Amino acid sequence: MGIGNTRVTVVAAFVALIVLSGTVAGVPGAVAPVADANGAGGTTLEGQTASALGTAQDDGDIVQACAADPPEDFDAPADGNETIGWFDGYWYNQPLEVDASDGLTQAELEKVSARTAARIEALRCLSFETLPPVEIVDRETFAEESAGQYEDVDQRTRQFDNAQFETLLLIGSDDDAVDVRQADRSTTVGGYYDYVNDEIVVISENSDQLQLDEAILAHELGHALQDQHFPLEEYVRNTTDRDNAILGVIEGDTHRMEQQYLAYCENDQWNEPCILDDGSGGEEGDQSQAPPNWGLYFMQFQPYSDGPSFVQSVYDEGGWDAVNALYDDMPDSAVEVIYPKRYGEFDANDLEVSDRSSDDWERLTFEEGPDYNVIGQAGLSAMFMDPAYDGTPVVPPESFLNLEASGEVNTTDPLNYDLEPTNGWQGDKLYAYENGEGETATVWALEWENATEAATFVETYERLIEVRGGERVDGTAHTYAFDDGSEFDMALTIYPEDDQLLIVTAPTVDDLTAVHGDVEVLEDGESPLVDGDDSETGDSNDSNGSESDADGDDSSDDESTDDDSIPGFGIGAAVSALLVSLAGLARVRRNR
Repeated sequence: MGIGNTRVTVVAAFVALIVLSGTVAGVPGAVAPVADANGAGGTTLEGQTASALGTAQDDGDIVQACAADPPEDFDAPADGNETIGWFDGYWYNQPLEVDASDGLTQAELEKVSARTAARIEALRCLSFETLPPVEIVDRETFAEESAGQYEDVDQRTRQFDNAQFETLLLIGSDDDAVDVRQADRSTTVGGYYDYVNDEIVVISENSDQLQLDEAILAHELGHALQDQHFPLEEYVRNTTDRDNAILGVIEGDTHRMEQQYLAYCENDQWNEPCILDDGSGGEEGDQSQAPPNWGLYFMQFQPYSDGPSFVQSVYDEGGWDAVNALYDDMPDSAVEVIYPKRYGEFDANDLEVSDRSSDDWERLTFEEGPDYNVIGQAGLSAMFMDPAYDGTPVVPPESFLNLEASGEVNTTDPLNYDLEPTNGWQGDKLYAYENGEGETATVWALEWENATEAATFVETYERLIEVRGGERVDGTAHTYAFDDGSEFDMALTIYPEDDQLLIVTAPTVDDLTAVHGDVEVLEDGESPLVDGDDSETGDSNDSNGSESDADGDDSSDDESTDDDSIPGFGIGAAVSALLVSLAGLARVRRNR
């Protein structure tokens, strides 16, 4: 499996436009996961570059005290590659005789790669054993080569992926979610490190002259350095929430280093200018480079937004030893990355949902991996962010854009995932079903810290349903059908009780109870939720409303219950087999 860097360009104008006028400029770049036959992801972790993101740092020294001081003549050190800050003939601050204006020769690329590795050592206080080979390809070539990674995804995995994104109201019923992932990755990946084959690919936007972006190379070499010290192939990232948690460390560590690397570049603190792609292959803000699906993009972007701050918080507590120790004790949930003070303290509840489907429906199961996905708080927040880019926000953009006092987006942590309607998340599991006729359905169980937070989520989710074309079925509460003008072709019901929720989707309203026999389609007036009472549900039009949460304070007792208070929905032992959902091996990285 691998680690990659996707170059995502999120233009600064996107922030101003969404906040000031309610519209959104194109944000070039997003990263989609690599899928294999089990939906387990592929061989790369990828990053993104964002023109407005990831470059703000203090002007002080970033090169660490662990790095050796280069001699004036840049002679090789006695300890060779064991010396931090020197690798394969080059010191981290050594000028090179390289002309990158018309692309790099292979010999020049090898020089730049060795010096970049030395710079990374000086920033990260770890030494390389070897360097993986580095290749530069144009985007068209990359798209052609990566397409095969999606061709062999089996039908059951596609069914699951389509069903889950329908339930999240992010990808329409007539679209294939795996194809959307492929389009996303082909459009936005800026480079990747393949940790199975130990190689790096950097993608050039200019097909006439293959241009290197040193920041992308630095990020990918950072992954190679991680892999040599903390084997990345060993981590199990088999749900969206678990994936975002682990990538919060892997990408947070590497992206933090990249931010520092770029700060040196932009402040002319290296001995000569860095080689940075000027983006001449496409105009900044070009709508054609926007991700095919914003919600998918935001689900995958969270480790890049919150990860560097999470790693920084650990570094502040215990330096590099503490950061290195993270690789032996990874966070279990993205909640711990969103709220760094909850690291090691938060335990998501493991929700058990029995299969209550009729003989006409079969729960999708898989020989390898889980038969469900855990979306997690980051995924739920991304679901609610998405409609803002259609001009129909269900949460105000200023609640998820991390804005400075100047009104500009924070360049190192651009997005807030601690939204009011997702705060208090304690666990979820989403299962998919099929009926042998090509139709799918889902059962999604969620739990919150208290009933008020559950009600706030329902209120916002129902706004999302309405934005997507869902209409309340006459005589019912929390039950919807989607009209002919919608991208979605299904029925949906929400069954709330206290701090727990069941969301069931099916082709028709009549199918809902066939998919999950214990769910009730509530009649109008039977809802236990208080409609429209902000004192009960909170006003989700406010911004986060979670100051204490943002500080990592968890005011709840985080207790679980053994009651099956929702029919067929109890909290107990984990379901043993897990489906590896398609939610994320190829990951996002941001550059300038």
